[in-house]
Amino acid sequence: MGDINLQIFAERLKELRTSLNLTQVQFVEGLGITPAALSAYEKNNINPSISIAQRIAEKYNVSIDWLCGLSDKKNNNKEISTCADVIDIILKLYDIMNLNLDIVYCEDMSGIAMILNNKQINDFLLEWIKVRKLYNEKIINDDMYFPWLSNKLNSLNIEILNQKSEGTENLIDFLTDYLELEGLLEK
Repeated sequence: MGDINLQIFAERLKELRTSLNLTQVQFVEGLGITPAALSAYEKNNINPSISIAQRIAEKYNVSIDWLCGLSDKKNNNKEISTCADVIDIILKLYDIMNLNLDIVYCEDMSGIAMILNNKQINDFLLEWIKVRKLYNEKIINDDMYFPWLSNKLNSLNIEILNQKSEGTENLIDFLTDYLELEGLLEK
Protein backbone atom coordinates (compact mmCIF):
# COMPACT_ATOMS: atom_id res chain seq x y z
CA MET A 1 0.00 0.00 0.00
CA GLY A 2 1.00 3.63 0.00
CA ASP A 3 3.28 5.20 2.56
CA ILE A 4 1.88 5.26 6.07
CA ASN A 5 2.15 8.64 7.73
CA LEU A 6 3.25 7.67 11.25
CA GLN A 7 2.45 11.11 12.65
CA ILE A 8 -1.14 10.74 11.46
CA PHE A 9 -1.23 7.22 12.95
CA ALA A 10 -0.10 8.64 16.30
CA GLU A 11 -2.69 11.42 16.19
CA ARG A 12 -5.55 9.17 15.12
CA LEU A 13 -4.67 6.53 17.69
CA LYS A 14 -4.87 9.09 20.47
CA GLU A 15 -8.04 10.58 18.93
CA LEU A 16 -9.64 7.12 18.91
CA ARG A 17 -8.72 6.39 22.53
CA THR A 18 -9.88 9.76 23.83
CA SER A 19 -13.11 9.63 21.80
CA LEU A 20 -13.91 6.40 23.63
CA ASN A 21 -13.06 8.02 26.98
CA LEU A 22 -10.56 5.27 27.74
CA THR A 23 -7.34 5.47 29.69
CA GLN A 24 -4.26 3.94 28.13
CA VAL A 25 -4.58 1.01 30.53
CA GLN A 26 -8.20 0.40 29.50
CA PHE A 27 -7.45 0.84 25.80
CA VAL A 28 -4.71 -1.82 25.65
CA GLU A 29 -6.75 -4.56 27.35
CA GLY A 30 -6.72 -7.58 25.06
CA LEU A 31 -4.38 -6.00 22.52
CA GLY A 32 -1.19 -7.64 23.76
CA ILE A 33 0.63 -4.35 24.27
CA THR A 34 1.51 -2.34 27.35
CA PRO A 35 0.24 1.13 28.24
CA ALA A 36 3.84 2.32 27.87
CA ALA A 37 3.96 1.01 24.29
CA LEU A 38 0.64 2.73 23.54
CA SER A 39 2.00 5.97 24.95
CA ALA A 40 5.04 5.67 22.70
CA TYR A 41 2.80 5.04 19.65
CA GLU A 42 0.65 8.05 20.51
CA LYS A 43 3.75 10.24 20.81
CA ASN A 44 5.19 8.81 17.56
CA ASN A 45 8.29 7.68 19.46
CA ILE A 46 8.08 4.11 18.14
CA ASN A 47 6.25 2.50 15.26
CA PRO A 48 3.70 -0.25 15.86
CA SER A 49 3.81 -3.44 13.84
CA ILE A 50 1.14 -4.05 11.24
CA SER A 51 -0.34 -6.80 13.41
CA ILE A 52 -0.77 -4.38 16.32
CA ALA A 53 -2.39 -1.78 14.07
CA GLN A 54 -4.70 -4.50 12.75
CA ARG A 55 -5.66 -5.63 16.27
CA ILE A 56 -6.45 -2.03 17.25
CA ALA A 57 -8.57 -1.54 14.12
CA GLU A 58 -10.47 -4.80 14.67
CA LYS A 59 -11.05 -4.31 18.39
CA TYR A 60 -12.29 -0.74 18.04
CA ASN A 61 -14.06 -1.24 14.69
CA VAL A 62 -12.17 1.40 12.76
CA SER A 63 -10.60 1.17 9.36
CA ILE A 64 -6.88 0.40 9.41
CA ASP A 65 -6.63 2.72 6.40
CA TRP A 66 -8.09 5.51 8.54
CA LEU A 67 -5.66 4.77 11.37
CA CYS A 68 -2.73 4.92 8.95
CA GLY A 69 -3.88 8.10 7.22
CA LEU A 70 -4.73 6.38 3.93
CA SER A 71 -8.45 7.15 4.16
CA ASP A 72 -10.76 9.60 5.86
CA LYS A 73 -13.41 6.91 6.42
CA LYS A 74 -13.13 5.99 10.07
CA ASN A 75 -15.51 3.08 10.47
CA ASN A 76 -15.47 -0.37 8.92
CA ASN A 77 -19.21 -0.75 9.17
CA LYS A 78 -20.75 1.66 6.76
CA GLU A 79 -23.84 2.19 4.76
CA ILE A 80 -23.21 1.84 1.08
CA SER A 81 -23.90 5.24 -0.40
CA THR A 82 -21.12 6.07 -2.87
CA CYS A 83 -19.70 4.57 -6.04
CA ALA A 84 -16.48 3.97 -4.08
CA ASP A 85 -18.41 1.92 -1.49
CA VAL A 86 -19.82 -0.37 -4.19
CA ILE A 87 -16.41 -0.72 -5.84
CA ASP A 88 -14.79 -1.46 -2.48
CA ILE A 89 -17.20 -4.36 -1.96
CA ILE A 90 -16.61 -5.69 -5.48
CA LEU A 91 -12.84 -5.57 -4.89
CA LYS A 92 -13.22 -7.38 -1.55
CA LEU A 93 -15.21 -10.11 -3.25
CA TYR A 94 -12.62 -10.29 -6.03
CA ASP A 95 -9.87 -10.84 -3.45
CA ILE A 96 -11.87 -13.27 -1.29
CA MET A 97 -13.20 -15.41 -4.09
CA ASN A 98 -10.23 -15.14 -6.46
CA LEU A 99 -12.64 -14.16 -9.19
CA ASN A 100 -11.59 -14.15 -12.80
CA LEU A 101 -11.26 -10.54 -13.95
CA ASP A 102 -13.72 -11.19 -16.79
CA ILE A 103 -16.48 -12.00 -14.27
CA VAL A 104 -16.01 -8.64 -12.57
CA TYR A 105 -16.23 -6.69 -15.82
CA CYS A 106 -16.93 -7.73 -19.39
CA GLU A 107 -16.61 -5.47 -22.42
CA ASP A 108 -20.05 -6.63 -23.58
CA MET A 109 -21.59 -5.26 -20.34
CA SER A 110 -22.51 -8.67 -18.97
CA GLY A 111 -22.15 -9.76 -15.35
CA ILE A 112 -21.73 -7.19 -12.60
CA ALA A 113 -21.20 -4.32 -15.03
CA MET A 114 -24.57 -4.87 -16.69
CA ILE A 115 -26.40 -5.23 -13.37
CA LEU A 116 -24.91 -1.99 -12.04
CA ASN A 117 -25.86 0.19 -14.99
CA ASN A 118 -23.72 2.96 -13.46
CA LYS A 119 -21.30 4.81 -15.75
CA GLN A 120 -18.79 5.79 -13.04
CA ILE A 121 -18.53 2.26 -11.67
CA ASN A 122 -18.43 0.70 -15.14
CA ASP A 123 -15.69 3.13 -16.25
CA PHE A 124 -13.69 2.34 -13.11
CA LEU A 125 -14.03 -1.42 -13.64
CA LEU A 126 -12.86 -1.13 -17.24
CA GLU A 127 -9.75 0.82 -16.20
CA TRP A 128 -9.16 -1.34 -13.11
CA ILE A 129 -9.14 -4.55 -15.17
CA LYS A 130 -6.30 -3.14 -17.29
CA VAL A 131 -4.31 -1.85 -14.31
CA ARG A 132 -4.90 -5.03 -12.29
CA LYS A 133 -3.58 -7.15 -15.18
CA LEU A 134 -0.41 -5.04 -15.21
CA TYR A 135 -0.14 -5.52 -11.45
CA ASN A 136 -0.72 -9.28 -11.65
CA GLU A 137 1.91 -9.55 -14.39
CA LYS A 138 4.31 -7.57 -12.15
CA ILE A 139 4.69 -4.82 -14.73
CA ILE A 140 3.70 -2.37 -12.02
CA ASN A 141 4.38 -2.82 -8.29
CA ASP A 142 2.63 -1.95 -5.01
CA ASP A 143 4.06 1.58 -5.09
CA MET A 144 2.21 2.24 -8.33
CA TYR A 145 -0.95 0.12 -7.97
CA PHE A 146 -2.15 1.05 -4.48
CA PRO A 147 -1.79 4.85 -4.83
CA TRP A 148 -3.59 4.64 -8.19
CA LEU A 149 -6.39 2.61 -6.57
CA SER A 150 -6.64 4.96 -3.59
CA ASN A 151 -6.83 8.04 -5.85
CA LYS A 152 -9.48 6.40 -8.03
CA LEU A 153 -11.62 5.44 -5.04
CA ASN A 154 -11.28 8.94 -3.55
CA SER A 155 -12.46 10.41 -6.86
CA LEU A 156 -15.50 8.11 -6.74
CA ASN A 157 -16.71 9.18 -3.29
CA ILE A 158 -19.78 10.53 -5.03
CA GLU A 159 -23.27 9.75 -3.86
CA ILE A 160 -24.90 6.86 -5.65
CA LEU A 161 -28.30 7.32 -3.99
CA ASN A 162 -29.70 9.55 -6.73
CA GLN A 163 -28.44 7.29 -9.48
CA LYS A 164 -29.32 3.85 -8.12
CA SER A 165 -31.07 1.55 -10.50
CA GLU A 166 -33.04 -1.46 -9.35
CA GLY A 167 -30.11 -3.64 -10.47
CA THR A 168 -27.65 -1.56 -8.46
CA GLU A 169 -29.79 -1.79 -5.33
CA ASN A 170 -30.21 -5.57 -5.74
CA LEU A 171 -26.47 -6.04 -6.22
CA ILE A 172 -25.67 -3.83 -3.23
CA ASP A 173 -28.09 -5.87 -1.10
CA PHE A 174 -26.53 -9.13 -2.30
CA LEU A 175 -22.95 -7.95 -1.76
CA THR A 176 -23.75 -6.53 1.67
CA ASP A 177 -25.48 -9.75 2.76
CA TYR A 178 -22.55 -11.84 1.52
CA LEU A 179 -19.94 -9.73 3.30
CA GLU A 180 -21.98 -9.77 6.52
CA LEU A 181 -22.17 -13.57 6.34
CA GLU A 182 -18.41 -13.74 5.86
CA GLY A 183 -17.93 -11.38 8.82
CA LEU A 184 -16.28 -8.75 6.64
CA LEU A 185 -18.93 -6.11 7.13
CA GLU A 186 -20.69 -5.34 10.40
CA LYS A 187 -24.49 -5.34 10.44
